[in-house]
Amino acid sequence: MYTPWTTFKPYRPIDPKSLYIAASCRFQATISPLQRESRKARVETKLSRADFKRVDDLAKEDGVTKSEIVREAVLWYLAHRDEIKNEPRDTMIATSIEAMTNRVCAMLARQGRLVATLFELTYTSMSQTKEGKEAFDTALTSAKQKMAKAVEKDERDLVEAMKRVVKAK
Repeated sequence: MYTPWTTFKPYRPIDPKSLYIAASCRFQATISPLQRESRKARVETKLSRADFKRVDDLAKEDGVTKSEIVREAVLWYLAHRDEIKNEPRDTMIATSIEAMTNRVCAMLARQGRLVATLFELTYTSMSQTKEGKEAFDTALTSAKQKMAKAVEKDERDLVEAMKRVVKAK
């Protein structure tokens, strides 16, 4: 039953400071149904002696109670539970992406060596004459310009696609 502290009557005369303390204690001891509903729920658990000592040492080190240490740990776990649960899957995906990236890089390195070989063979055979060297230089310049235009177009297309995605969100 809820009894407000104003009904508290000391059994003997006391000073106002003591009355306030006594009244505060009485008030805290009587909890209304509304206050009872707003209180935090309690969870109990058991720890091994070694784990309890670790929690106790940590609480002393941080200058907080053991309950605060355990509460913080539980709240951290609840906040990060999905990340912890998905970590093996994310690791597998990252490993697969890394393997694919390595394969693509190896393929590009092989292609680069093949192109360099063709480049060297063509240059060696064409550089024998002045006209051949000029034709080779002209072809090289033209190829560089075409590649630069293709890359610039691909970059522009990618930028436009990214802008559309950002605007859609």
